[in-house]
Amino acid sequence: MTDTPIDLRHSGPVTLFIGAGMSAESGVPTYRGQGGIWGQYDYHEVACQAAFERQPAAVLDFHETRRQAVLACSPHVGHRHIAALQTAHPGQLRVVTQNIDDLHEQAGSTPRAHARAIASAFHRL
Repeated sequence: MTDTPIDLRHSGPVTLFIGAGMSAESGVPTYRGQGGIWGQYDYHEVACQAAFERQPAAVLDFHETRRQAVLACSPHVGHRHIAALQTAHPGQLRVVTQNIDDLHEQAGSTPRAHARAIASAFHRL
């Protein structure tokens, strides 16, 4: 981590909106980025209701492969920095993420909101 911590004492509330790039740094495959999942798979074959009705095993296999990939990832230094900032400035730093993993929580951060489901649900499957 940096030797010069970010000081939020003199600022108002801060909200971080975090997307796929944060998780991609930990190895979580993205959907649309370079080398993304939709470049390798056809959404209509593996990720929609019609695909599930046609070939449920293929859809479940696709999602299981994704689940295993996400579970193999760990938080990186950026996740830990955000957690440290939240600890240093309780209630002042909010995290809103659309990511499907729980890497922020693993790093000790407390996202205020998830715009989509989180991978901790995967742990309960």
